Amino acid sequence: MTTCVVDIDNHHQQQKNTTVTTLTNTLNLHNKQLQASCKHLNNQNNNNTEKDDTDNDKFLKQLKLRSLSRDDVDMLKLLCGDWFPINYPDSWYQSITTNPKFNSLAATLDGEIVSILVSETKPRSQVNKEDSDLLSREFGPDSLVTYILSLGVHRNYRRLGVASFMIRNLINLTTVSSSSSPTVVAPTRAIYLHVLYTNRPAIQFYQQHGFQMLHFLRYYYVIGGQKSHGFSYVLYVNGGRGRTSYWWVTECCHMFMFTRAYRASKFLLCKIFVFLVHVLGLDVHHSKQTLAASNSRQYRSL
Repeated sequence: MTTCVVDIDNHHQQQKNTTVTTLTNTLNLHNKQLQASCKHLNNQNNNNTEKDDTDNDKFLKQLKLRSLSRDDVDMLKLLCGDWFPINYPDSWYQSITTNPKFNSLAATLDGEIVSILVSETKPRSQVNKEDSDLLSREFGPDSLVTYILSLGVHRNYRRLGVASFMIRNLINLTTVSSSSSPTVVAPTRAIYLHVLYTNRPAIQFYQQHGFQMLHFLRYYYVIGGQKSHGFSYVLYVNGGRGRTSYWWVTECCHMFMFTRAYRASKFLLCKIFVFLVHVLGLDVHHSKQTLAASNSRQYRSL
């Protein structure tokens, strides 16, 4: 009996050691792949030389991308405390710096963190219920999507194009081409995120980079004990497409119920306009530009 118990304990210990070794190897492989991607992106950014570079362009070329590590946790707490109205638990900081499922990028200037972008690429089947329909039905449950958890820029380096720099590099990281990052195995079909509905600068920023509203999220956030609405935004890449049904009717009803009525009216009118343009066979690209411009004006009134 004693020998049997010892054998079982040894077996459990071996399993535990094997699991730890596997996780360590996975983390090391992920870090190597992410470092390779950062090197690839840094080289790509340095090679984009233009004669008419602005001061901002010259500044951005000085930035270097790298992955976040455990050593960055204290600095991340200070930065996120300044950037976001939500207090993240210690476990969150540990996860984004050690868990292989996260792609945690830092842009640095002379070794100082200027900006971070944390994202997670996962199968569509693992997307939360509120965003489970972000892709058209033609894309199966194994289709990959990328979720942006966090994007922030140091207050001393804002309005210099740093956030755009980070978004462009994320898109490059998830875009499959003949010269794409060596870590990409399958194409990401969509990049999506959540944003507080009163965060006008963020909404306008994402709209300017081609993101479109996916859902109005009622009472999605709890900040300081108060519930607040949010939006989900999505950018389709690598041939990804959204739904073709009249989902926007539901979104319009939600906006009528929980936001200002005139804003929902503008939203509905814009969608009707795009539908009529499509039916009449007019320039759909122009109609989308018109819709984006109208949405941009719409959220300035938030």
